[in-house]
Amino acid sequence: MSNLFIGILCMLLSLVIFFYSPQEGSNMLGYKSPQQGKNKKIWYWSNKCFGILAMIGSAIYLILSLILKFMEITLYDHTINSLGLAYIFICIIITEVYTFICSHKRVKR
Repeated sequence: MSNLFIGILCMLLSLVIFFYSPQEGSNMLGYKSPQQGKNKKIWYWSNKCFGILAMIGSAIYLILSLILKFMEITLYDHTINSLGLAYIFICIIITEVYTFICSHKRVKR
């Protein structure tokens, strides 16, 4: 599977997570935070945060894939995929910290 296809697929999924997932209700698609039961707004916060981070990462991945495709360089395909996977884990950590801070900030008020 080419990196260009992976980048487009990731961009589409990140757009769905950002725009469609924060609508709570019967929606089951989205980022599920382990802190889900602490506050009813956790679903909204975690999906907005993860969606923004995923869109940024997908855009960077897509741009790098396009540049390497036009330059016909295939040497760095594995490196880009490894960095993309590391970025996803960093996004998860950032999202969890953000939702933790938001939930505790709201409880103190």
